[in-house]
Amino acid sequence: GRLASLSGRMNSLLPERIHTQRLILRPLDNSDADDVLEYQSHSEVTQFVPWRPRINEEGKPAAIIRKTSAFERKGDALVVGWELQAESKVIGQNILTLTSADERTANIGWVTNPSLLAQRLCCRSNGGGNRTSV
Repeated sequence: GRLASLSGRMNSLLPERIHTQRLILRPLDNSDADDVLEYQSHSEVTQFVPWRPRINEEGKPAAIIRKTSAFERKGDALVVGWELQAESKVIGQNILTLTSADERTANIGWVTNPSLLAQRLCCRSNGGGNRTSV
């Protein structure tokens, strides 16, 4: 019904890539695993998200590339990676996760590679908090 209609519209309205001055917002794919692993396995990031640092069965770091789904059922998600144009490097991601199809509600979250914060590439202080500067 209405949610399926929303899902179809959302997927058809979203461009494959969105370019800003410094970023390309795009779907993640398996070739992004090394970049994604940098923030998915970082303890400063994982203390605020619903996953522990990513480790595979051999005890080695392993990235999880979550892809956009149909956005029709609880847990379906819209995932957007942030690629730094100058370096062709994924530095973070947004995720919109459907929490209730009946109530049409979702959670939004994002993560950024903390090593970039130190380089002042992602955020800067504006006196009252952080402002995204992309």
